[in-house]
Amino acid sequence: MTAKEYLLQLRISIAQLERLKAYAEKTSSIGNTTGGNTSYDRVGITAGNIVDLEKLINNKTKIFQKIKNEIPNPEYRILLELRYIKNLYWHDIAENMFCSLRTLHFWHNKSLDYIDKNNLIEKVCTLLH
Repeated sequence: MTAKEYLLQLRISIAQLERLKAYAEKTSSIGNTTGGNTSYDRVGITAGNIVDLEKLINNKTKIFQKIKNEIPNPEYRILLELRYIKNLYWHDIAENMFCSLRTLHFWHNKSLDYIDKNNLIEKVCTLLH
């Protein structure tokens, strides 16, 4: 798995968790309008899905933090954190880091190349398991 694929999975999982939490909040605030247990069942299933997804994200985040700590360039580390953990858009990251989008994309590609060339995902996963 490439760095980009791994980090994209992490980013998608975090976004999915945010959507599930919003859905759970909406569902629980609506309450039981059908007279049966269906809304409680949905809340329970959604809560279970949230717990499972949080465990997955926590595991992937631990791996991400170790990978990130192996990258020597601090700008690359900050960029990866803002993009894949904080889920910020490119223009927001550029604003936060006071640089152009072109520079950001250059740094992003360099950081992914560094992760891939040094097999950091495989090394970190092997160490943690």
